Amino acid sequence: MATLIALLVLTTAPLGCNKGPYDIVPVKGVILYNGEPLANCSVEFRPVTGRPSTAKTDEMGCFEAYYTVDAKGIQVGEVHLFLTDLDGKQDPKNPGLLIYTKEQQEIMKKYGHTTTGFPLTITKKENNLQIDLQ
Repeated sequence: MATLIALLVLTTAPLGCNKGPYDIVPVKGVILYNGEPLANCSVEFRPVTGRPSTAKTDEMGCFEAYYTVDAKGIQVGEVHLFLTDLDGKQDPKNPGLLIYTKEQQEIMKKYGHTTTGFPLTITKKENNLQIDLQ
């Protein structure tokens, strides 16, 4: 029985650490909307194939992308940026529901997960991006 458990551990352990066949490069940057920092938003970078990377902007719109929990970066190639959440305010009448400003609603209509996103090309040299959404 101990041999079987050891065999299972040895054969499944690499699965959680494998980044796959894709080139991943570390990416930090800033996301702007009409030249102003897009603060406190959740972002997803979706490649054509492979897994997406995620990020969260700070108050200044700065982010660092994560491919997995313990691997930073974005897959090299064509990706589309999607905003998955903005810094909405809690609805006092409906706990758990967020209220977005008209500008935030406009941004989500353009770059939310139900759109085609914002196209980007990530190269092997990418380290610092400035993304200005219009």
